[in-house]
Amino acid sequence: MKNRTNRPSAASFFHVEEIPLLEREKIEIVRIQKERRVFLCGVRRILQYSDRCMIFLLQRETVIIEGEGLTCVSFTGGAVGVRGHLLSLRFRKEVHEEE
Repeated sequence: MKNRTNRPSAASFFHVEEIPLLEREKIEIVRIQKERRVFLCGVRRILQYSDRCMIFLLQRETVIIEGEGLTCVSFTGGAVGVRGHLLSLRFRKEVHEEE
């Protein structure tokens, strides 16, 4: 039988009480060979789309993805998939009026 010491649980590394249960924003980045794939949840609108820069509106900020050969591979229900040679990913706090 394994000796179970007082190892910290995964929950102890995150302050779970600080993460709202209704929060739907999530970003995942995966490297596949020379390219990266970015998966964004909680996107309300695509503000800019090109092979060098994509800008997405979230609830209270925008996400700017810059790179080369960027392609939006999926967009459904507020979830966006982008792939390409990712050079930067930035957040910008802005208030956008919904039309």
